[in-house]
Amino acid sequence: ETFYDKLAPSPAFVLGWKIPPRRTPSYYALALAGDLLFEGDSSRLYQKLVKGQESVVSIQGGVDERRGPSAWYIFALPKPGEEVVEIRDQIFAEIKQLATTGPSEEEMEKLRNSLSNDAVRGRQSSMYRAQRIAEYALYDNDPQLFDSELSIYLSITAEEIKNAVSEFLDVDNRVVLDIIPSEFSEELEEVEPAASPLPAGEPQQPTSPAPQVPPPPPVKPTVGAAPAAVLGEPDPVTGELEQPTDSPKPTK
Repeated sequence: ETFYDKLAPSPAFVLGWKIPPRRTPSYYALALAGDLLFEGDSSRLYQKLVKGQESVVSIQGGVDERRGPSAWYIFALPKPGEEVVEIRDQIFAEIKQLATTGPSEEEMEKLRNSLSNDAVRGRQSSMYRAQRIAEYALYDNDPQLFDSELSIYLSITAEEIKNAVSEFLDVDNRVVLDIIPSEFSEELEEVEPAASPLPAGEPQQPTSPAPQVPPPPPVKPTVGAAPAAVLGEPDPVTGELEQPTDSPKPTK
């Protein structure tokens, strides 16, 4: 698919694969494969494309783990003027190499050290421990995975990583999303809209309610006239206005 982004400064692309659910042996192996390919400055793709050929500005990825089928993705931001298709083919070639030869023993040792270091650092935070325990209890019905998951990761072998990459990543069943700035789309003769346009609304739209304006203040009396508040009620017999200072008239 192609997505035209108004805010994109330069072209980019995203690659995605469907992988097994979380907490399965293949899931653990593919998570470690992601660490080898794009996690950190010492990863394979960073060393090859960012530091080596200097053809991309950044490359990153991750595993979107779910109860059901999960996702494994890579995002790459090429430098201006670089061939996007060529960079994408180099990523596919690196995945194929990992699926053919597997990780080296040095890479496996680096993975184990990184996993142990992350586990120790994470346990220093009470918030991290609480979130992980709640996650394992909610999604896996096993809060004790917090204590045992590290050993599961450390037990994954290089052969398991190679087989998982070969089965789930080195395949044609993947998603390729090209992100193109809108300025490049204007050069195309015809661009399909991202979604069907909505029908036009009513020509006469209801207006907003009238503003809630408070009533105007009372008019001030003219000079020399007695204020209305000073004058009393008119006498029912004589019709004269009763002054508030007058004493009340006796009743029969």
